[in-house]
Amino acid sequence: MPTKIRLQRHGRKKYPFYHIVIADSKSPRDGKFIEKIGSYNPNTNPATVELKFDRALYWIQVGAQPTDTVRNILSQKGVLMKKHLLDGVKKGAFDIATSESKYQVWLEEKRDLAQTPKTEGPEEIEVRLEVLEDMSKEQRPPETRRQHYVPRTYMKHFANNRNDNYFINALPVSECKEDKIIEMNTINVCLEKNLYTLPGETTEQRMALEKFYSDEIESDYDKIYDILIDPSKIVLTEEERKSIIWTVVTMLFRTTKAKNMHNNLIRRVFEQAFSLCEQAGTDYFNFEGHKISIAGKSVDDLYKEYIQKSKAAQVLIQLELAMKLAKLRIDRDTIQVIKLGEENSELITSDNPVSFYKLGGGHTAPFDSQNILSLPLDNKHMLRLMPFASSQTRNMITRTTVTDQMCYSQKIVSNNEQFQNSERFLLGAKSALKGYLSTKEETERSL
Repeated sequence: MPTKIRLQRHGRKKYPFYHIVIADSKSPRDGKFIEKIGSYNPNTNPATVELKFDRALYWIQVGAQPTDTVRNILSQKGVLMKKHLLDGVKKGAFDIATSESKYQVWLEEKRDLAQTPKTEGPEEIEVRLEVLEDMSKEQRPPETRRQHYVPRTYMKHFANNRNDNYFINALPVSECKEDKIIEMNTINVCLEKNLYTLPGETTEQRMALEKFYSDEIESDYDKIYDILIDPSKIVLTEEERKSIIWTVVTMLFRTTKAKNMHNNLIRRVFEQAFSLCEQAGTDYFNFEGHKISIAGKSVDDLYKEYIQKSKAAQVLIQLELAMKLAKLRIDRDTIQVIKLGEENSELITSDNPVSFYKLGGGHTAPFDSQNILSLPLDNKHMLRLMPFASSQTRNMITRTTVTDQMCYSQKIVSNNEQFQNSERFLLGAKSALKGYLSTKEETERSL
């Protein structure tokens, strides 16, 4: 009987946990199973795994096939390494004593990596562990599907830390009421499935953009944050300055708001074109130089086809715009940090946290290098990128602590920017969100 090692779902909606079970490959996913050998809870960070090692090893040795996710779990727990070494014994490559010695060395290296300081995230540590295991391509972990467009390394500075899990409060902008504030794990906030997944034949090709944001932006954010909130740090190295500007500019472009607004516009265009085709009795229309057939299709079909074809191009164009703007701003920006000096004044953020505006007002566009870019860093600190730095101020952080009425005004302005800029959620400490609601009417006045 062909057997599989797979996950069997339990738990409530939007908060699943899984049993690791041995089952007939023909059985339904959540149906009967032969044996339970462990459990997997993805709601913690990192995920919590309990595994009966000896039973898992037994089933792997007798030919049970793990799913991709289970294979990754078995890899991290050393089951696959143990099987690999025992296979070496069977082939005469070394004896059982040598096998056990190699396994103990691997365990020690794994423990050392698990104690790596948290400047590395769970994903980086997992990759390093897998290199130690010398896994084959078929044994590599599944690709990252849930991809964050606001980095968790950013959101955690507005969140509560409980056992290395960060919980942030969210307020839906469609229902700005105190009883709608909900606490969420940052794992489940500001993400979209396969947002940055690219076409490609290999995992490396498909995950190239997700890996770029993880390695080049998110891995350095804590270091940047520490620099920005350190009151004694006045002079920046050129590398520190570039890293700060690069991070803010990419955060401006990588969120989903502009993309979704564009796609909603395209849908309205398709709806109008579809209606005109029906009225005229034709089965096609021209769009961006292409002939679009509506024969046997609905508006939903056309829209889904467009999204599928344009998805990769959209996220790559976002990155291209960010790179061009970052280059301009690195040449001319200076950095300003404002601290709220009053205890009862708190900043909030959102699912689209970088705002932009021009002194004196007027029309603005995100790619205008003369904009002021503004980003809340936590509930007390605000970062601004100011254009047209002088040679004397280029590598300096201008720091200001505001109190009294100026503090209140800065809070009102910043929180209003976050509300206007947000797509779905305002984010922050519960007290900060409640504070925003208490001044909402005043916040929404023209300033």
